[in-house]
Amino acid sequence: CNIKFINPNDVVHPGERLLGEVELTLDKPRKYKGIYVVITGYSETEWREKEKTEVDGETKKKREHYRGRLDYFNEIYYMLAQTDGIPVELTTGRHKFNFAYTLPATLPPSWTGEFGHVTYRVKAVLDRPWRPDETHKKNFIVMTQFTVTQQHLYPLKLQEVEQLWCLPFHTMPFTVEAEVAKTGFCLSEGVPVIVRIQNESNSTIHEIKFQLRQIIAFYSMSPRRQKKESINKMVDIRCKVMDSRKIGLFQRTLMLPQLPVSFDSATDLLGIAYEVRIEVKVGGLNKNPVVRIPISVGSVSTEPNAPAPSTPIYPTLQHHQSFSSGSAILDTSLWNVSQQMDISTTSDVSNPSIGFTNGASAVNPSAPPPSYDDAVSTSLSFSESQKQEISQKS
Repeated sequence: CNIKFINPNDVVHPGERLLGEVELTLDKPRKYKGIYVVITGYSETEWREKEKTEVDGETKKKREHYRGRLDYFNEIYYMLAQTDGIPVELTTGRHKFNFAYTLPATLPPSWTGEFGHVTYRVKAVLDRPWRPDETHKKNFIVMTQFTVTQQHLYPLKLQEVEQLWCLPFHTMPFTVEAEVAKTGFCLSEGVPVIVRIQNESNSTIHEIKFQLRQIIAFYSMSPRRQKKESINKMVDIRCKVMDSRKIGLFQRTLMLPQLPVSFDSATDLLGIAYEVRIEVKVGGLNKNPVVRIPISVGSVSTEPNAPAPSTPIYPTLQHHQSFSSGSAILDTSLWNVSQQMDISTTSDVSNPSIGFTNGASAVNPSAPPPSYDDAVSTSLSFSESQKQEISQKS
């Protein structure tokens, strides 16, 4: 028995029709009470946390078990059924049974992470008389869309001021100001970042980190709604600096790799957000100033000159699951989350570039979407020319 999807590369968008067929090859005639498919979409989360509670005036520690399951759809589609209680006999050879289902208009993207997953699946059931049911499963990919609107096209500037220790025993302000030209970007665009530093202390700047981070929010339903975050470093550009100047201006462009678009729903168990994180490493025992700028990653833009996005894929996260049908609890001991991508470049910024540059790269609009395995468990990679381009821009 083989399940095939007619949709290209097993990819479906919310609101579209899922089309497929079940192909059955028999080496001899067999009788069946029914042949049907179960089309399901659901998300599950689970994790444990240590918490402190007050019991009779005493503080006690316990491990709280958070979990949740949310079903988006669960449809049964019969393709063959017995008549008047008499099983249907299929002859030797190949038999094909078609099915179709229109997905709901609002769905989260397919995802597999450290504390949960979003899965879309078709299960074919062969119901034979006096025998256990024979089942076959195959997952398909749901890709959501996020539109970069006019409200994302305004610049955003954030500032962080740290008091750094200076001898003898007093502090002086160290100001870091980060700015992006807009807060919404399409896939394959560059995110230009300008950093202004005003150093009124005698501390030396050793390094400036420009990072693009992906923030995955998982939510539980039991025993209460709780939030758990998983942060993945997607792009990391480190600029080595040995500079004690009082005023400095630095600019870098973070190239967006292939990513799932931003997703946020107040009633869902999954949220995907992104931020630009700037960290300035200073000398001594001082705390490194950090500036975080939230941005949105979309697949469609209302901006006329926005580059055509390529198909999003998903970061390297291996997910092995083993649970019975209808179970709301995951066996997280079988989960194996691999190391996240770390795209790093190091450069000398003794002569920093000033002003924004166009960091958009060429996109092949005819490139096909990824397979299911690539979508949920393929690592991102850059060619040598792309790495050299990022290094040159740094």
